[in-house]
Amino acid sequence: MTLSDEIRNLTQNMLAGHESRTVAVAGIRTSTAQELAEFHATHQALAAEQREQLDEHMNGLRRDTTTFLSDTAGARQAMATQQRKQLDEHMDGLRRDTAGLLKELDVAHQAMAKEQRGRLGTERERLTSDVAVMRDRFQAEQSKMRADLSKAQQVWSSFSRQMQRRPVGGRPAAAPPPPRSPAKETPPASTEEADADDLTVIRGIGPAMQHRLNKAGFYTYVQLAKAAPTELRQALGEVGARVNMEEWVEQARELELK
Repeated sequence: MTLSDEIRNLTQNMLAGHESRTVAVAGIRTSTAQELAEFHATHQALAAEQREQLDEHMNGLRRDTTTFLSDTAGARQAMATQQRKQLDEHMDGLRRDTAGLLKELDVAHQAMAKEQRGRLGTERERLTSDVAVMRDRFQAEQSKMRADLSKAQQVWSSFSRQMQRRPVGGRPAAAPPPPRSPAKETPPASTEEADADDLTVIRGIGPAMQHRLNKAGFYTYVQLAKAAPTELRQALGEVGARVNMEEWVEQARELELK
């Protein structure tokens, strides 16, 4: 075989192989395109199914969330209503307790004020009586001093007259000036006051009460022992109604016997 024949055969073989390879590649492309189309269709279907399932899941989650929020809001509102109710009841009870406490404090304050006014009235009355007793004692002491001074003036006047009668150096001695007398003389104390007993020894009789008894004419234990309780109450007036006169009379009788 000649060279040209060999080249021709080789060329024909190469063309035949190229055609077969071209057909094979075309078949591969066609099958690959089909497989890709099927895979794409399958992928799209799977994605659509997943999207549908995801949408259903999200819708269910939204419904559950809405229901949960609604239930939570209802429970929160019910709890808030109950708490407001309990708070109102607690505040009402606190107001009642506060009003009762204020009322009790007001009653106690009024009772305390009344008691203090009574004590102040009693103390004022006792102080007034004590001041009157002190005034009477002062006047009695002043009267006594004036009486003593009057007696001293009389003695001095008698002494001066005697000295004037005695000659000293051929002529009567000059009498010294008499002591100065008070501006106003008061009569001396009565016999009953002079013989008065200390009535404060009797339980229940203080200086003020003794002054009241003296003003009523009771100065001694004997007078109190002989007096009737009703007589003493009438003599002392309103003050005597609060005193146990029988006990005074009994104590006066015991003191009288000593």
